[in-house]
Amino acid sequence: METVESRDFIFPASDLSLGGTAVLPDRGDMITETVNGVEQSYPVTSGGGSRYFRYADPYRTILRVHTKLT
Repeated sequence: METVESRDFIFPASDLSLGGTAVLPDRGDMITETVNGVEQSYPVTSGGGSRYFRYADPYRTILRVHTKLT
């Protein structure tokens, strides 16, 4: 039996950069979250056949990234 938790992370697009260069999330990227000292990693996946992310505002400043914890 496998349990899957689907979760979207929403954050400013400017928070996602490598070496000062803005990047966009891609399949296989990981979002790591620590809650109460426990670290969990969520791989970026497509959300129901759609893209791995989408902009959450008309100005493209906020990203909504689809992930699944398995």
